[in-house]
Amino acid sequence: MRAVLFVLTAVAAASAQLDQYWLDRAALLQEEASTYLGSKINLTADEQRVNDLLMLAKRQIYESCFDQMCFPPARHFFDAKADIENSEVFRIIKRMPKGAVLHGHDTGMVATQWLITNAVTRSDLWACTKVSTSQPTPPMELDLQKLLFSSTSPPSNTCPDGAWISVASLRESNPNEIDPWFEYHFSLVTPDPAGRYPNINVAWEYFSRLFDVTGGLLSYTPVFRDYFTQTLQELKDDNVQYLELRGLMLPTYNLDGTTLDTMQVANMYAEANAEFNAAQLPGEWFGSRFIYAPTRNVDNATADVYVQTALALLNAHPDYIAGFDLVGQEDKGRPLVEFVNQMFELRQQKPDIKFFFHAGETNWQGETDLNLIDAVLLGTTRIGHGFALSKHPTAKRLAAEKGIAIEVNPISNQVTLLFNDPCLKKFPSETQFRMNIPHL
Repeated sequence: MRAVLFVLTAVAAASAQLDQYWLDRAALLQEEASTYLGSKINLTADEQRVNDLLMLAKRQIYESCFDQMCFPPARHFFDAKADIENSEVFRIIKRMPKGAVLHGHDTGMVATQWLITNAVTRSDLWACTKVSTSQPTPPMELDLQKLLFSSTSPPSNTCPDGAWISVASLRESNPNEIDPWFEYHFSLVTPDPAGRYPNINVAWEYFSRLFDVTGGLLSYTPVFRDYFTQTLQELKDDNVQYLELRGLMLPTYNLDGTTLDTMQVANMYAEANAEFNAAQLPGEWFGSRFIYAPTRNVDNATADVYVQTALALLNAHPDYIAGFDLVGQEDKGRPLVEFVNQMFELRQQKPDIKFFFHAGETNWQGETDLNLIDAVLLGTTRIGHGFALSKHPTAKRLAAEKGIAIEVNPISNQVTLLFNDPCLKKFPSETQFRMNIPHL
């Protein structure tokens, strides 16, 4: 009898321990889930139905690709893009409202096809070209250096390594090659990204060259105005409802030789924005704002000019200018700590100014990734990229405590080789999602 009682007691104890295990496990999973980004959001019944449909579509991709290694985020974006766009997940997301795009660069927003079918088809456009030494060789075996609108051929000394050729004559002599030629020079997309971009510096050189090539095209006043309006239209067509874009407010030029200065360009932005807003239905579009974002690779005298320009823009358009940033490849530009005096001057003149600093867009140690520390100390509202945040637990904690949102850009980081891994599932911001740090 005692033996039976002992066995029953042991079984009961084991059962109680097992029950406690499952309770502890459920509690631990619940505690972990409560820290995830978005865990405090309560969905309505309709929102829950949409979420269920979206999650079903995602699970179908997981299950179909688990053994075949076709999971789109596990491949380079250039290879996976077509599959992503043909997926049910993409179709659902495309129809959903997106809220805001908060990390856009002024001359890198519109679809390449719009440039090819609209901007470069205009009259009086000239191309600075030279015989190609690029690999792979572009169509027409010519490298495009830059573009310029002019009623006559631009001076030869403005195309020192090549020659100016009328785009109209190029189109006439190469009717089938001209559009692929422009597409080659307007995009980083390539069937062999590893071969074309062997390291981060080469990728950045190609990336920077895109803006050199399109600079004279997009800074032509008539194109510039249409380009900005097209930016807003494409975003609205994708159900985005608000935009904050970064840029320099660089002067634009006209065919008669006149130019618009920075303040006149700001006026044009604000006017075009107001016109676009007025044409939209209430609740569908909430407008756009501009973050003045000059390059970080400058001396102190130029940085002082930035401060004055920022103040002038804020005074002229307080409702349109959202704040200030410094952009450019962080590894090759000056660190944020060297601009502290200028940032304090800005804050002193405009106590309510908002900073939106690019910081931690690096996979190196040292001054570059310490931009994260200075961004937090300077009171940034958001951090652009923040790729190196995982190496700075204190900065990560402060970002969570202060509600500093991280503008993550995994596709950009993959293409420019900051994240040199074809598998975006390994992107470091996943751990920050689990800390409830706001991400955009």
